[in-house]
Amino acid sequence: AAAFEFGENLANFNGFDLSALNCYRTGNMVDVDGSLERGTARQITNVFEVLKFNFLTNELPTAHTININPIVDGKVNAIVFWYEIAMDEEGDIILTNWPESLPPADFSMMEKDLHRPSPLRQAVTYFHGHYIKEVTQGEPVELDIGYTQSWPQFQWPGTEMVQKESGEMIAKPP
Repeated sequence: AAAFEFGENLANFNGFDLSALNCYRTGNMVDVDGSLERGTARQITNVFEVLKFNFLTNELPTAHTININPIVDGKVNAIVFWYEIAMDEEGDIILTNWPESLPPADFSMMEKDLHRPSPLRQAVTYFHGHYIKEVTQGEPVELDIGYTQSWPQFQWPGTEMVQKESGEMIAKPP
C-alpha cells in the first residue's frame, strides 16, 4: 500500500478552484498508473506492507499501528492498496495487481514470475473532511490498520468510531 493525494490538480483547473468536488470520490477501485500519468494523483509515501495472511496455516493478522514516512509534503486523502498472492509454497509465482509505476516494498519481487490481471486497478480508501491528513516530508505519521469482513480499514489514531446497523465499526462521518 501507499498513501496518495488525489485531486489536488482541481485546486486550479482552468483558473477555477474545483477542489470541493473531491468530496465525491467514493469509488473503491482506481488505476494508479493512469492517475499518476495524468497528474491527478501524487504518491505521498513509499510502499508499505499492510496485512499478511497465511491461508496454509490459517494465520490471520491482527489490527496494528504502523508509521508511514512521507517522501513529500502534501495531504493524504487516500490509501491505495493491492494484493500479492504467492501461488506456490516457495513464493516464486506471484499473482498481483501491484501498480507498475511504483517500486515494490521488497525488490526481490522483481525476480519473481509476476502475473497481473487486466485491467490493472487497485483498491482505494479515501479520507474526507477533517480526516485528510496534512503531512511533512521526513516526519513519520501513525496509521492504524485492521480489517473488517473482507476489506482493510485505515484510520488515524484517535479517530472516533461509530457502529453501523450491521454491527460494523466505521470512522464517524465528517
